[in-house]
Amino acid sequence: MPIVERLGFSKCKVSIAVPKNSKAKSLKDLAGKRIATSYPNTVNQFLDKNGIKANLHIINGSVEIAPNIGLADGICEKA
Repeated sequence: MPIVERLGFSKCKVSIAVPKNSKAKSLKDLAGKRIATSYPNTVNQFLDKNGIKANLHIINGSVEIAPNIGLADGICEKA
């Protein structure tokens, strides 16, 4: 997607995270896993660019609880 105009304010970082007890240690370890996010387009673009196929669960709100309730293996959120 081309940049139409830079607005000159604010930045955010979108991060993928897994629970501390997860066996996933690299991006490739997320292949086939469930990732909860509010940003499906951004996550899909990133995963496609890196050759990773994962199952996205689109959630609005407290995405960070998804692994604790068994809905996802990891999350992708803004920091």
